[in-house]
Amino acid sequence: MTTLAAFANSCLLPTLVVLSLGVGCAGAQTAAPVTPAESPLKNLFKLGNFATDTAPPKDFVIKSRPAPDKLDYLPVHERPAARPGKIHTPAEAKAEEAELDKVRFAHDRLANRPTASLTADKKRTAKAAVKPPKL
Repeated sequence: MTTLAAFANSCLLPTLVVLSLGVGCAGAQTAAPVTPAESPLKNLFKLGNFATDTAPPKDFVIKSRPAPDKLDYLPVHERPAARPGKIHTPAEAKAEEAELDKVRFAHDRLANRPTASLTADKKRTAKAAVKPPKL
């Protein structure tokens, strides 16, 4: 008999919860007609005074509001400005690279540094990039 009493006590609370929800939902559906904007859950909360309906606004409030299609909102973030310039072709990029190399060589001469030729400089960086790791 003790197992039956333990079983009854363990099932009592969930059964009561399910029954109260069923009664609440049934009462919520009969208490007020459900509009498309409301759900049975909101009606259940209304029965428990956890939710309320808002009253429609007064006439002067409705008259003072602009029409929804005429609302002029300010943007929150500004659009980034368009970048000046254009995308360079490979030929234009090589021409600019040559111009920068001329300036680099001129600065090397002014600083009394030895200037290496451009091809030797590129070969040196290419060799450095392909070095196999030492084991």
